[in-house]
Amino acid sequence: MDKDKEKQIALKIYSEPEYTYLGNNNERPDFIITKDNIKFGVEVTEFYYNPSSARLQNQKNYFNRLINNPSSDSSYIHKDDKKNLLPSKLYCRANQNEKYKHWLDSILLKTDYSDIPGEKPSFTFFENKIIDIINAKNLKSIKYDNSLNYIELIINDTENFFSGLNDENIKEILRLPNLLAVVEKSNFYRVYIVSRKDNNDLVYVLGKNINNLYDNNIFSK
Repeated sequence: MDKDKEKQIALKIYSEPEYTYLGNNNERPDFIITKDNIKFGVEVTEFYYNPSSARLQNQKNYFNRLINNPSSDSSYIHKDDKKNLLPSKLYCRANQNEKYKHWLDSILLKTDYSDIPGEKPSFTFFENKIIDIINAKNLKSIKYDNSLNYIELIINDTENFFSGLNDENIKEILRLPNLLAVVEKSNFYRVYIVSRKDNNDLVYVLGKNINNLYDNNIFSK
């Protein structure tokens, strides 16, 4: 992820000029921020269902390559993506007297969770993926600047996992015991999950003493 994208994600929580971003050449962590004489670190990362989804979202013209040449042996298409990213064409007609016409191309993603392409993964799948991210970043945090008062982690949900879920479902996920235990044991003061739901940016908060800061672990931006 490039630095500009990382900062755009960070700004959804730590907006300027309320927070001041200091120069940080070693990126351990990604950003060093100050407010009210408190200096803390922020690490930014992203959540994907799998590497195939990451390539689809980030590689230029990858969607077109998959749609136009799905069975090619071209090196432009990763070998895993030929089984995980499945081209799909949608046809429609205005009325029963017309022939079906090609309307839309799409890509169905296959994950380890299900053999059914495009199926939304379970809460447990999401929980385990987030736990893996936190654990991996926590290992790296031992090399962070030790002059910081604390460090926080932002996970950008590129899949918009919470879309289509009601508030009770979301609260259930945010309170999953294994997830909370990993956050509690980590070096991160708080962990934020930045996502979108109903065309709104939302930030979901996991961490120590959050009930004093945010209502039900959620605030909108």
